[in-house]
Amino acid sequence: MPGPADRRAMTAKNRKIPARVGAWVLLGLGLLHFAVLAPRLVYPDPVRAYPFMDGDSQEWIANGLAMAGVDVHGTARPPLVPLVLMVLHRTGTLGWFPVINLLCFLLLAGVVGRMAKRFYAPRTAFVLALCVLGNYSLQSLSLDFMADFMAATLLASAVLLFLSAERDPRMYLPAGLAAGLSAVTQQAALLLPVPLGAVLLVFRRGHGRSRWTWIGAAAFAVFPLSWFLWKWLSFGTMGDVGPSHWGLLRPHLTGLGFYVFGAAGMLGMPLLLLFAGGALILTVPAMRRAGEAAILGTLICLGVFFVFLYDFNARRFLLYLVPFMLVAAGAALDRIKGSVPFWTLSAAAVLWSLCPLPARGNDPRFMALWPLPPVYAEAGCERAPTGSAILRAGRTRLVRGTAEDLLRHSPWSRTLRAWRERPPGATAAAPPGAEGGRALYLHGGERPVDRASVIFGLGNALERKIKIVPHSFLAPWWPALNPRILGSVGEHTFARADLAPLPGGLLLIWDRTDPPPATDAPPPAPLPPRQEALGSARDILAWMERPTHYMALVPESGAGASEALFLVLLGDVRNMFVIPPERKAETTDFVAAFPKTDGRRFGPLRVEKALVLGRPSLLVYY
Repeated sequence: MPGPADRRAMTAKNRKIPARVGAWVLLGLGLLHFAVLAPRLVYPDPVRAYPFMDGDSQEWIANGLAMAGVDVHGTARPPLVPLVLMVLHRTGTLGWFPVINLLCFLLLAGVVGRMAKRFYAPRTAFVLALCVLGNYSLQSLSLDFMADFMAATLLASAVLLFLSAERDPRMYLPAGLAAGLSAVTQQAALLLPVPLGAVLLVFRRGHGRSRWTWIGAAAFAVFPLSWFLWKWLSFGTMGDVGPSHWGLLRPHLTGLGFYVFGAAGMLGMPLLLLFAGGALILTVPAMRRAGEAAILGTLICLGVFFVFLYDFNARRFLLYLVPFMLVAAGAALDRIKGSVPFWTLSAAAVLWSLCPLPARGNDPRFMALWPLPPVYAEAGCERAPTGSAILRAGRTRLVRGTAEDLLRHSPWSRTLRAWRERPPGATAAAPPGAEGGRALYLHGGERPVDRASVIFGLGNALERKIKIVPHSFLAPWWPALNPRILGSVGEHTFARADLAPLPGGLLLIWDRTDPPPATDAPPPAPLPPRQEALGSARDILAWMERPTHYMALVPESGAGASEALFLVLLGDVRNMFVIPPERKAETTDFVAAFPKTDGRRFGPLRVEKALVLGRPSLLVYY
């Protein structure tokens, strides 16, 4: 007959069985998810054919191609993902990047499970990991060709390793490495020293005497500091080079309703209510213990930043909060006594989390009110001045779906459907004869041009820099250029033209529905000697500050048309705006509000240096 010690050993052994079974279940589900999706995410030409592109996807690809030496517009985005894309491009495996994101998704489920297991019973950790693995929004976001999933997974991994360092200070080294790598993937991890540093000062003062603490801090700092130093040496600034991310830092309240609705849509109402209760429960132990303080402090720090300080609302930013929201929700779930209430509430949390929405993961408009048959709340959505989304609760409406909608909207179904509809094979991005020369994209000016899709999307496909100009800009040159139509690919028409004394000629591109007006009329005024105009353009570029973030060419007398054309062709400024005549007054009024730092004439051109939105800029009047 077994004694007390034997009975305790048998009880401890039996307690491990559910945890082991749960781990095998999660592993099996993860492998199944990977086996179904991974082979169907690898497209031979992801730039043109990959179906899950978000707003910044092509810009990330452009940064990777630029690092690989391709002549496209780079914007000095955080370098880790561009470095990965550079390696993939050089090895001919650029289409495998979505598989890396898929692996990050599976790793995030494991990180949340391990983090929860430090605080709660194995069954609670299992449910929370399952809520990640089955979550529709997380699955959908992991398909996007973006950097956020990698950054969020590294950030959550860094916090998990920081928790492990309480017993083994050597874990500060991998924690610092993970946090540093996250900071050069996306910059949210730059906030980690605030909550984790506070934990060290309050709860782990003795660790300040360990060399591993300082080694970990140095491992974290070396990555962002190296990146900032490179930007300063290359561009004269440690801040933004391309997109104005740092310029969006300002207090605001527009994100509160957006992120509450977004969290309800991403987690589901049961998990959101568990989070609200769990966050309150964690408050007391967070004042006494380092682990809970690290979780709650990181959640508060990231939440305050995205909701109240970063004036660009995006549902994907919840990726950085969700791991810690789930761990906080576990504090409420773990307190539920009895198997039936626990598993009933867990099933509801998983079911709402699993419920597919009628839109992709970054679309903020939808929230599931009931999973089967699905009933959704769709909020009204408007575009903010910053380009992000603002939700309007007063325009919310109910949307009823069917069981078939759940299958149709699921990430598996979306991926399989896109794979079946993919192009049969790689096709040329441009017709024969489009190689070489400087590329101009022409538009009529009557409708706005999607600059990102032209500069990055079309530029990546052609692997070259593209400047955008209105038809009117080339009107004085059109008879002399006498462009030769090469053909059309997709929605674009391509033509070649020669322009001495520049070698290589011009590649002219326009939308097939917006062709340049045909004319056989002679130029409205004699064009000046081209060599002289080319010299003036080069003199302006030599006088221009480095870096110049914006260049605007504003029509005035029209006498400097030749100089302006060569300036556009030679100038390497991504934010280059050639203003059509109908927008001259609007542009002049806009730039009049910004301080001018210098000005002079170059032949017929009047050129001014200015600080537009605090950035060195060049205003050219021709």
